[in-house]
Amino acid sequence: MKEWHFADKVTLKLAVEQTSGVTSLFLDDEFLFSGSHDRNIRIYKNLELKQVLEGHKGTIWGLLSDNTTLYSASNDHTVRVWDLETHACTHVLESDNKIFGLQMNRDRLFSYGGSSVRLWNRSQLKWVTDIKSRDEKGLPMTNSWVNAISLRDHHLVTGSSDSHMRIWDIEKGECQSTVTTGNTILALTSTHDMIFTAHQNCSIQVCYLFHLL
Repeated sequence: MKEWHFADKVTLKLAVEQTSGVTSLFLDDEFLFSGSHDRNIRIYKNLELKQVLEGHKGTIWGLLSDNTTLYSASNDHTVRVWDLETHACTHVLESDNKIFGLQMNRDRLFSYGGSSVRLWNRSQLKWVTDIKSRDEKGLPMTNSWVNAISLRDHHLVTGSSDSHMRIWDIEKGECQSTVTTGNTILALTSTHDMIFTAHQNCSIQVCYLFHLL
């Protein structure tokens, strides 16, 4: 374990070293979870390795836990559902694309990758719908790769490679507002009244929600 001190106020520790690149992290009330290029999920408690979960066939890009269930998203086009008491994979949810992230809100689980966001029912572990951008003819847009999402009450915010930020009504599955940012969106986050987007051109932009909804 390596340790650094900065003015005796902040201490950083290299607590865990793995043999493959770490691609995702999630911390719940008890455990730290890590996903890697080696396709495995590691579970740590008090920085000690407790369990390794195997099953994915591709890099793991997203992890979420509600303290009893772990959800993992991968290049292998699946979301796996794990029981944290038995460490067994109980369900495999299949998608059409590589999955790069997860979000959850109440009984909803959202996975994103490709040009759409897939909505799942968490209690039934069933596909509900795909939220995707469409052109003027109503056809799915294939150039709007979703790179990031954020949840706000009944709204979903997406940031895409086509430089558009979109705000969706989750209940209706409809896009309520579209903002052209001028550059590929790689990440985003939101507060109750603002959305911040990070871009490939090294910029961060902010939008005020009262202008959009």
